[in-house]
Amino acid sequence: MAVSGVGDATYGEVVEIRLPGGERRRGGEVLESRSDLAIVQVFGGTQDLDTEITSVRFTGYPMRMVVSPRYHRPSI
Repeated sequence: MAVSGVGDATYGEVVEIRLPGGERRRGGEVLESRSDLAIVQVFGGTQDLDTEITSVRFTGYPMRMVVSPRYHRPSI
């Protein structure tokens, strides 16, 4: 999805995609950004999204995931 009017989106930034009614529908990630245009990969596809009335919120954060539970070593 191409999003215009973007000031400072960065590569790998997570986006939140909202439908016209305000429902958060999908997430995505910035693949490229230059000037005021960002190319966003939409997770789950864009088949039923109307890009003219769908809004995108840039979170300012990259994708994050937990790779292992936090290990707590008991005191002896």
